[in-house]
Amino acid sequence: MTSVFCQEISIKIKSDYQEDSTTIRMVRTEITDDSILNLVFVLPVEESKKYYRYGIGIDECKKLIDSSFIADNVVFIQPDYVRIPWYGNHVSNKEIWQLDYTIEVIKNAKTKYSNSDKNVRVFLVGFSKSGWGAMNILMSHSYLIDGVLIWDAPLSARRIDKWGMQQIFGDQDYFNRNYYLLRENGINTEELKNKKIVIGGYANFEDSSTEFLDLLDKNEIQYFHDSTLNYPHKWDKNWVYELLTYCNLTLKTKD
Repeated sequence: MTSVFCQEISIKIKSDYQEDSTTIRMVRTEITDDSILNLVFVLPVEESKKYYRYGIGIDECKKLIDSSFIADNVVFIQPDYVRIPWYGNHVSNKEIWQLDYTIEVIKNAKTKYSNSDKNVRVFLVGFSKSGWGAMNILMSHSYLIDGVLIWDAPLSARRIDKWGMQQIFGDQDYFNRNYYLLRENGINTEELKNKKIVIGGYANFEDSSTEFLDLLDKNEIQYFHDSTLNYPHKWDKNWVYELLTYCNLTLKTKD
């Protein structure tokens, strides 16, 4: 069923895991009597600020809704962050526990939309550092997440001396033990075997993505991969749409 309905809401919250208040934005399509509701968390690449170099993910999702490309029963939710988001917890400063903050947002939203009549599914969509973050959240909290949609992400990132990682994690050894995605015993095959893992193409991180895909192959974890999705390194409704189709969240073939 196609619907042009689009509702947008913004709320301010204060979390123990952020240094200041943050905003949660939500846009959704029509919520019908169908048994499944899909919560899609749009993970930003940049912290809250006036100018966004890489675009705003939820604005791209809203464009798709306005063009009637998104199915009913889809809610897009985008939290913002005080510092550059890497979706991990700082080694010592609780106010930079971005992973716990994100999980808090996900749990609260799932509680808000859960009822006895609907099965709520949770997906994460991101690119670059937020694509890395989506995979980190899936690997560490698989019980909450049904799938991830990732495009052009540094999935094999090893050092915290670039891209603003140092201020978020605080210590290289701590990162190695807890957040290096290719670390030994980092993959739990049993927990990931029924998850929807969608990894698109590249702009900057083909080698890094390929290295992570090799790890999934080694552990016999199923995934969808389309190496032909080549777009500039920024939020774009086109690659977002392509990844959403793998989760049956879109309506019609896009021109």
